[in-house]
Parts: sequence; structure tokens; C-alpha cells
Amino acid sequence: MGPEAVISPGGIDVHCHISELGRNWEGYHSCTRAASAGGITTILGMPLNSLPPTTTKEAFDMEVDRAVHTSLMADVGLWGGVMPESLDQVDDLLNHCGVFGIKAFLAPLPESAGYQAVSPSMLADLSSKCGALGLPILVHSELMTLEEAEAAVAHAFLSSKNNVESPHDAHVASRPTKWERDAIKVVCALANKCHMHIVHLSDAGSLDLIRETKSRHDTNLTVETCPHYLLLDSDSSTPMTVLTKCFPPIRDGVNRQKLWNDGIQPGLIDMIASDHSPCAPELRNKPFEEAWGGISGLQYQLPAILTAMKSSGIYADDDDMFISLAGLWSERPAQLVPGLAKVKGKLEVGMQADICVWNPDHVGKLADAAKEHHRWKGASAFLDMNLNGRVLATFVNGLQVYDGESDAFLDDSQSPGSLWVRNIQ
Repeated sequence: MGPEAVISPGGIDVHCHISELGRNWEGYHSCTRAASAGGITTILGMPLNSLPPTTTKEAFDMEVDRAVHTSLMADVGLWGGVMPESLDQVDDLLNHCGVFGIKAFLAPLPESAGYQAVSPSMLADLSSKCGALGLPILVHSELMTLEEAEAAVAHAFLSSKNNVESPHDAHVASRPTKWERDAIKVVCALANKCHMHIVHLSDAGSLDLIRETKSRHDTNLTVETCPHYLLLDSDSSTPMTVLTKCFPPIRDGVNRQKLWNDGIQPGLIDMIASDHSPCAPELRNKPFEEAWGGISGLQYQLPAILTAMKSSGIYADDDDMFISLAGLWSERPAQLVPGLAKVKGKLEVGMQADICVWNPDHVGKLADAAKEHHRWKGASAFLDMNLNGRVLATFVNGLQVYDGESDAFLDDSQSPGSLWVRNIQ
């Protein structure tokens, strides 16, 4: 593999949409192959966009059945979900299923998503239940009504057409930072009752409240952001197309640099996750305001992060950067998942041998180094970018599952990955 190779703990992606049930947008087979090709050895599946979403014991059992009958190239765990209509089934999901925690939305979703937001009071009730069990609640932190969201889209895109602004700028205008900050206030207020986790932080202006909350001894708050928020911005030369449409949106360059300077560097942002959210191609082949939102990039997370790190200006040298990467990508994500840090996240004696070997000196387009292994090809915003880093080998529990130099996987018949569930006493 050469003297330039770096050996790191395998990546742990705590935010991945495995949407096989009812949609087949990304199944367990393709998702774990894309993960291992990207140096990721463990993924945590979100309760949506599967149909049905994982908000009931029956839906959880369906996910388990599908996963255990699939050849997996990475280990998999599952988050549960909650909606207003499933509140009466949360106890069953928490106490009789192996979910590692609960994902909740404060932001309304379109009906086609098959998932609904909860109110702040519902989230408060849920925090008591999860807090008693020592389980985290992961929150999509934007707070507004469906009517407000629809009105903001209509106004922003009408203004865009009148002023010849880009569709992406209109999208950013339609998701103001106030909504993210208002939701984070709700989340932070509950961090003394339960481990609260903010998913995909976009707004650097929310870091002051996060800092204040984390400074209190009686709170348990963690924060993730994503490669696209750390690498891309609306001021850069990278085209902002439907492939970069996500919620919350990718904001400007000043905001992006503040995520590094005020979030990553002082440790207010604990981890990086992909929020890999694919969909059928026809759902993106629409006008910007109608296109399905979500970034597809599970396989490309490592080079996207490394490229962003190199341009961030916060690292003294490569060693400093590589140590930071191991914390953001492996060690602290393991700490979010109850029990996982006992066996994953570090390269130490007694830990599971989940390993990523990679070349930090490689620079080039991703498609030139390996095939794309996601379910839908060509839908990643990272594909045409010159990025740093290339995965040379991935090991799950000591077994090499991916050879990056030949772009080949272990035979499916060996199924090296496993479905991990929480131990319920």
C-alpha cells in the first residue's frame, strides 16, 4: 500500500438513510458496499425514508428481517423514530426493540416523506422517557409551521425569478437561520433531562447557544455537522444545483469558515456524519423548489472531509489533522451510540478491528479512483470535484471487506457485516 498510507479507525456514520422498505432508494446491500468503499465500517440507519418508517415495533421488525437476510459489508445499527401518530407506541419501541435512540423532527415535512414533525412539548415528554433509559434523542433542528415553510418557499423563489438570483440563493432564503436557532433553543433546554443530539448543524450563529449549554455541568448535548457544510458554500465556484439541495441549506463562505473556527476547533461540534439521503433520480429532475432535498455522498465522505480540513486553516500539520479526523469520524460518533464506544471507535487492544487504510496524498476526481457503489449513480455533488484522499482498504472485525486498489469487495457469501441491536434487559 506504500509508505504514504494512513491507518485509521473505521468510520462510524451515525446519520444514514437506508431507504429499502417501500422505496428501494438505498438498500442494505448497496449502502454497506458504498460505506466500506468509503472506509466506513459502521452505519446507523435513520427511521426515514423507509415506508413504513421505523416508528413502531412492527416496522422495526421489518427492518431487522431485511438486514439479517442481506449480505452486509459493514456493521449496521438502527435509530427509532417518533411522530405524533406513533406517540402511543414509543414505549414499545424503546423497551422491546433494539433501537439505540430516537430521531425526531421539529421541522414539518412534505406528505410524500411519510414522516411528521413533533411539537416542542411532545419532544419534552419524549426526553423524559429516553432520559430514564439513557438513550439519546437526535433532532432535526429547524422550528416552523408547515404554512410558514410553504410561504417562505413561495416568496423566496418568486423574488429569485424577479431579481434573477440563483435557485440555491432562493433556497437558502427560504430556510432562515432563525428557524434553526429557535429549534436549537428547544433542544438545549432539554439537555438536562436527556442526551440531546443536534443533527446536521448548518448555522454557525447557533454555536453561542451550544457553547453556553455545554458549559453547564448538568447537560448532555452533542452536535454533528456534515461534509457538505464544511466543504461547500454558496460563495464558492462549485455549482449549487439540485444535487446540493438539503435541509438546512448550505450557507455562505463566512458561515462555513465559522463552523471550522468556532465549532470544530474548540470542540463544540463533536462529530461529522454524512446525512446520506438518496432518492429516485426522477425526484431530483425537477425545478429546484420542487426537487427532493438530500445529499448523496456516503462513499465520498472521507475525501470530502479531508479536502475541507486541508482548506480550513485550523490545523498545525498533518498529524494534528489526522488525529482530529479520527475523533470526528470514529471516536466521538461511537460515543453517541449507547454501548458502542466499548468496542468501536479506536485502534486499541480489545477493540473490534474496524480499520480504514487510506492515502492522504491522492488528489483527483472520485470516479477516476473507483466505481460508484451507491444504489443510484451520478447523483453526488462530490463526483466531479478534485478531492484529497483515497481509500486503499477497509477491514470489518479484522476481515478485509474492500480492496481500494482493485476496487473489489469480499465475496457476498461471507457477509462480514452484522446487524447490531441494543441489549435490552
